[in-house]
Amino acid sequence: MKMKLQCLYLWLVAMMGILPAMAQENVGVQFLDKPLGELLLQAKQENKLVFIDCYSTYCGPCKAMLRKEFPKKEMGDYLNADFVSAKMNLDLGEGPELSKKWDVHSFPTFLFLDSDGNILHRMVGYMPADEFIQKAKEGLADNSFRTLEKKYQQGERSREVVVAYMEYLKKVARIQKYYEVMRQFLSDSNVDILSDTLAFSLFCQYITSPYDSIFLNVYQNKKAFVERYGEKAERKLKNVWWEYPHSLTVFEGAECKGFDWQKLQDYSMFMRRHGINAKKVLYGMDLEQACYTGDYGKIWRLVMKYDRKTAVQDRTLYYAFSLLVDYLAEKKDLEKLKQMIHFRQESLAHKERVEDLYPGEQVFPPEFYQAAYQELLNKIEK
Repeated sequence: MKMKLQCLYLWLVAMMGILPAMAQENVGVQFLDKPLGELLLQAKQENKLVFIDCYSTYCGPCKAMLRKEFPKKEMGDYLNADFVSAKMNLDLGEGPELSKKWDVHSFPTFLFLDSDGNILHRMVGYMPADEFIQKAKEGLADNSFRTLEKKYQQGERSREVVVAYMEYLKKVARIQKYYEVMRQFLSDSNVDILSDTLAFSLFCQYITSPYDSIFLNVYQNKKAFVERYGEKAERKLKNVWWEYPHSLTVFEGAECKGFDWQKLQDYSMFMRRHGINAKKVLYGMDLEQACYTGDYGKIWRLVMKYDRKTAVQDRTLYYAFSLLVDYLAEKKDLEKLKQMIHFRQESLAHKERVEDLYPGEQVFPPEFYQAAYQELLNKIEK
């Protein structure tokens, strides 16, 4: 009997320790594992809103929210009372389609929906529980953004409404919608990109395709833009022509296979029609293709054709030079390579040469390439 009482006592002591822990585990947000349709139906039945934690498989801040913030009592008190909550991996299942529908491009993204699925408020990024709750309450109480969106959807295009709407879309990382509104703004006949500094700034930040009618309209008026904005306009227009071919890269899974050559050929014809030297662009693409595929013989043949007046970006030429340092065996070939490397180093020290020889955006500043080229020269000397 005494033994039984001792066992009972020990069991009660153990349960006293376990029960608070169990209770602690349940104080946070109670997430439901249900499809969106069922979540909306439950919210309608319970007269609640819907909260969705949109996360991605490899998102560190998403995991931190689930591990550190959502289990907190204050988060549970706030969300469990008035929301039907769920966490959704937008990489899987219906996730990609929902990501497109909701215009979600950053993680974590937190969505607050009514029971009909309309988005009432959204927040982006990791934040502590108290900040999360404060911003959620403020966002749901303040309907100015929803009013703004409604005005835009109903066709109001005053500058005040459009600019405020774009600022909101950018703030909550609605990238797809932001780009759509921005293009409509720049395409508006009442907006003069030449005289409107905001419009020109948006043009420089977001217009990246030479096929874009907005770009072509500006390019056809290049002289006026260069007179108005100087080097910034000139560099922007040149960069669009030179950077666009990199969007034609072909991948198989994560492996780069080079470029879509039919599209490159079409693009070269398009460039020629607009007075751009397409030969220089294609030379760089051909050299990059040989580097991607490891065709060392072709890399050397192309580099041997290298004319010091030919425009080639450093990111391409350094890649080729670094492969050739290990590939070339003949002393005379290595000496020729050294001369080429020395010339690039010298050119980086003269701004006027850089402008002529290095069109498009440099991935790294000149100092980086100077040091990188010196390492190659040191390697050849060994």
